[in-house]
Amino acid sequence: MRSIVSIFRGIITALSMILYLIPYGIRTIFKKHTPESGFRLRKAWTVVGNPILGHKIENRGQAYDGAAIYMSNHRSFSDPLIQAKFFDAYIIAKAEVADIPLMSQVALITGIIYVKRESLKSRKDTRLALVDTLLNGYNVLIYPEGTTGAQEGTKVFKKGAFFSAAEHQIPIIPVAIEYKDPANYWVGTSLAKHFIKQYSKWRTTVVVSLGDPIRSDDGHELLQRTQEWIDQELIDIKRRWNTK
Repeated sequence: MRSIVSIFRGIITALSMILYLIPYGIRTIFKKHTPESGFRLRKAWTVVGNPILGHKIENRGQAYDGAAIYMSNHRSFSDPLIQAKFFDAYIIAKAEVADIPLMSQVALITGIIYVKRESLKSRKDTRLALVDTLLNGYNVLIYPEGTTGAQEGTKVFKKGAFFSAAEHQIPIIPVAIEYKDPANYWVGTSLAKHFIKQYSKWRTTVVVSLGDPIRSDDGHELLQRTQEWIDQELIDIKRRWNTK
């Protein structure tokens, strides 16, 4: 029964994406696609997509008024779907996402920058694309751990984007995302198995916290301050749940 619930949700989620993509595709015949229109499409879908998936979301903090790097811890494949409700950004994602049917098309339209983490050239190209995107006035969302995790705090952060931010004086917005039920963490299993496990429940309670901008001309300092804020916010979120 529980797996039937998640499979049904997966089907409805896919259909909802298609229903949003079809009129958008027709629109592009008459009006050019832009990053802004892609972001609007993504945010519009979250209005129906989050309820379909049973997300009960609490938000703390506000999006930054200007181009910034949103640095977030990473728990589940659904993190960017949830966070898209609160800020617009190009998402730095693993190149493997391009192999996921439908999801890859949605990602390209609504804003994504792919990276092959095992390739030095790809990582360098991604940093160049990151800076170019930000200097053109668009936000970027990065998961600096490079993968999802189930530990209490964050894993070791990748350094590259922090030094790019320091060099170009780009603010970093720290973001903490936490799920009340650890069953929502994606660790050691396939995407399909993770989806079935996560969405077999009627409700998924999650908190998204956005911090104040962090600025520095020192990449090491940016990394340390960002990671400290996220780690402390994860502790605070759990403490609030435990005292309710």
